[in-house]
Amino acid sequence: MDTVNILSGGAAQGLVRGLTEAFRAQTGFAIDGEFSAVGAMADKLRAGEPADLMILTQALIARLAEEKLVVAASIANVGRVETALAVRSNDPRLTVRTESDLRDVLRAADAIFVPDIKASTAGRHVARVLDQLGIAYELASRLKIFSTAQPRCGSWRHPLRKGRSAARKQPKSSPPRASHCWGRCRPDTNSSRCTRPG
Repeated sequence: MDTVNILSGGAAQGLVRGLTEAFRAQTGFAIDGEFSAVGAMADKLRAGEPADLMILTQALIARLAEEKLVVAASIANVGRVETALAVRSNDPRLTVRTESDLRDVLRAADAIFVPDIKASTAGRHVARVLDQLGIAYELASRLKIFSTAQPRCGSWRHPLRKGRSAARKQPKSSPPRASHCWGRCRPDTNSSRCTRPG
């Protein structure tokens, strides 16, 4: 074996890609991986897809250990996932400091690009936030949901540069006032795998 095969949530893609060259230089092993919604990656493992390493949410890894699909003693913490909001680079900058600000920004968007709201952690988080804001039903028709992690980015202005699965998926000619939510993995020695804070 000269390649480590990874099945991972899309949020960890930037983290893994950033380590690939140094890992190869230190170990001689290449890294090959598939990055998508965490639920989809767990289902691939359940269906027999070979993997040397899984990077998923803490809860999902624990379930896979209960199912005897991963070795419980091998579970280690590698990072946290944050959710961010972005608009296209030619749209005005937004300030979101309060729940009301967030509700107003999302209501003003013609489209909201999010990862899969059933299979991805970030997508489920965004769905919960919309529900908590009381606008899930109102915005349902404007959600643009993507279930894969290999899309292109277009021209978005955003504070985070890695793990933007849904951001890369948005088309070059997206609607005016489009908003986008996504997750990315941040290395953190005190946290669990790639999992939501809190």
